[in-house]
Amino acid sequence: MKTDNRLLLLDTLVLKDEEIFRDFYEKMPIERKKKIDALKPEGSKRLCLGAGILLDRALREYLSADGSKQFPSLVDYEIATGPQGKPYIQGLPGFSFNLSHSGDIAAIAVSDREVGIDIQKFEHFNDSLVDHVFNIEDKELAKELMAELTDSGLWGDPAQHGDSSFDHVYTRMWTMKESVMKYTGKGLSLEPKKIILKRAQNGKHATKAHTSSIVSYINSNEYSGRFLFIQEFTTLQKQDTFYGISVCSEYEVFTQIPEIIGL
Repeated sequence: MKTDNRLLLLDTLVLKDEEIFRDFYEKMPIERKKKIDALKPEGSKRLCLGAGILLDRALREYLSADGSKQFPSLVDYEIATGPQGKPYIQGLPGFSFNLSHSGDIAAIAVSDREVGIDIQKFEHFNDSLVDHVFNIEDKELAKELMAELTDSGLWGDPAQHGDSSFDHVYTRMWTMKESVMKYTGKGLSLEPKKIILKRAQNGKHATKAHTSSIVSYINSNEYSGRFLFIQEFTTLQKQDTFYGISVCSEYEVFTQIPEIIGL
């Protein structure tokens, strides 16, 4: 069965309600409960539970659409890890997922192929961090994205924001790189500068449905010549807080509308 590509988001502030938190906590598998219990900050506990809620929701939707795959109880599913440490659900080869969270938002990407997702609350990138994370090609792309941001008028007058305008762009670009790292399962062990971000050109690697189409390739023998597609969502904001979010997959168009679920 083909799993429709989905991107689900949850504002975990709703879990500040102790009764709601406890109700969902009790429905979680043992391993998720252990992860939540091991965390001390309340915000971290909410994010961890939020990730479990999103996985629960995605699994329920998948199983309800495919009667041939059943578990005695939803909490009986088992999460295993692949050779690179990337999690997957035992017994569901057509169900790939990846989780991420930042600030107050938890996110899950679901697909029938490998997928990676990253969400990042607005972050300041000083010069040393920029040089550590981004290569020459990336910095050229940052200028293009900055020009687009200026022309769109969404950021107002860049002069009023100073360096924060590039922080906006670099936050977005960091989610792109992180989504690739999570797609591969290597995480930060994959050197960020080896991930090359490129504008998709008209032709083989174009993504017609998105104005900021990005493709990436990894500068290593293991991934030689392989392109991955990045779907970027730049309008995700919560009140006055900007969140960058990117999904890396083998699909040129992953999804166009992130769905914010309710409890």
